[in-house]
Amino acid sequence: MIPVLSRAQIRDYDRVAIEHRGVPSLLLMENAGRGAAEMLQHLYPHGEVLVVCGRGNNGGDGFVVARHLRAAGRPVTVVAVGPADRFAGDAAVNLEAYLGLGEDVAFVDDEDALGPLDAGLLRASVVVDALFGTGLTRAIEGLHHTLIARIVAHPTPVFALDLPSGIDADTGAVHGVCVEAEHTATFAHLKSGLLQGRGAVVCGKVEVIGLGIPDGSVLDEVGLEALVVAPDEVRATLGTRAPDAHKYHAGSVLVVAGGPGKTGAAILAALGALRGGAGLATIATFADVELGAHMHEVMTHRLPLDAPVPSLEEALKKKSAVAVGPGLGLHDEATRVVDYLVATFDGPLVLDADAISAFAGTPEHVAGGPGPRILTPHAGELARLLGTTSGDVEAHRFEAAREASRRTEATVVLKGHRTVIATGERLSVCDRGDAVLGTGGSGDVLTGLVAALAVAAPAHEAAAAAVYLHAMAGEGWRATHGSDRGMLAREIADRLVDVRRGLS
Repeated sequence: MIPVLSRAQIRDYDRVAIEHRGVPSLLLMENAGRGAAEMLQHLYPHGEVLVVCGRGNNGGDGFVVARHLRAAGRPVTVVAVGPADRFAGDAAVNLEAYLGLGEDVAFVDDEDALGPLDAGLLRASVVVDALFGTGLTRAIEGLHHTLIARIVAHPTPVFALDLPSGIDADTGAVHGVCVEAEHTATFAHLKSGLLQGRGAVVCGKVEVIGLGIPDGSVLDEVGLEALVVAPDEVRATLGTRAPDAHKYHAGSVLVVAGGPGKTGAAILAALGALRGGAGLATIATFADVELGAHMHEVMTHRLPLDAPVPSLEEALKKKSAVAVGPGLGLHDEATRVVDYLVATFDGPLVLDADAISAFAGTPEHVAGGPGPRILTPHAGELARLLGTTSGDVEAHRFEAAREASRRTEATVVLKGHRTVIATGERLSVCDRGDAVLGTGGSGDVLTGLVAALAVAAPAHEAAAAAVYLHAMAGEGWRATHGSDRGMLAREIADRLVDVRRGLS
């Protein structure tokens, strides 16, 4: 279990640890700073370090980092924003401790006094960002804006404490300007803003630094925003196949997809289902194309335009799961087929692409079906479903996925960087994946994969496992080819076997 906490929850986490469990706040700051210093030493073992501290607790963490680096013999320059007498609380205690050991701090309180920062940037091999932590909720202006802009403009890599300064801890939005980090040492647990919005990009590689307390009971009290999909959970979902299993035990998936000119979408979804472990895959389509010529392992079923539903009823016999939508179209016959499946199919039903757009503005029409429903939209499709904009969806990915799940009574997989899986209030996030997945047909493969796994697993677990496998297939391709582009969608499906082998 890899917890993700909101701003309010991490604030409560600290409060409960301090007030109810008797852990001194200074000890929490010490453990955070020491852990971050050890991480930095491992990542950047040579050269001078520039530590830039704000007046809050994030700055206090920075002073602890600086002290431990100096104790290890590293050359350190510390720049503190504001006059010395404006620091308070635990930050002031650790500032005094650093100064008391004979170390120097350059205090900067206006834009004309940024010389120590500029000089430090020229000398440093890494910059420690200790300006703002989880408490930031307003736009950064004035001196802080100028200071962050100078850090961003300089090529020196940045090591952020807790989260990059300027990033909202809940949404990942940028408050005017933000630091762009190579690495982030986040304390206690992941924050929502590290997995959403711009925050998921500018945080770089994230490592959680524990605070030295067994926190199970604390988490029980403060709650969680989400959980990151973990390999052991995926492994448990996949399980192992019995020695006497045959193709019908493995599941028969019907792919209703692929209109004229878009038959590739249907083929890729079927390939995703088979590589995902389905024993059989059948494509039902309106397209007047011999799909079997492209993929010998897949059966086909023609849906006549004049009477598609009776033909669909025949195709549904003995089917364990259905995936519908990729390339299907939005003509009347297509929407009639989608409506019929939503209303009557009592097995797992995965809706993607046109099958989601068919319910634009009316997500409640998906609710109430006899079997589990899984929707796999990208931001644009989810925006159409909810009657909003893709910008609004991307700005609040967690809440948009939750809202869609509540209104459709389905599991919703919001695809994109850090894919979100929502079932009611339950939320999972996949923190794996690669830019190579941004290729036509990638989502079609995922649709078929989700359907195959949903044959034997609950909807949420099946969706989360499918997203993880899909993401790792992309990472594996990049590792093999050394490129961030050029992967074909069918190669995602073909790598799924290797990903599963790696898990076991």
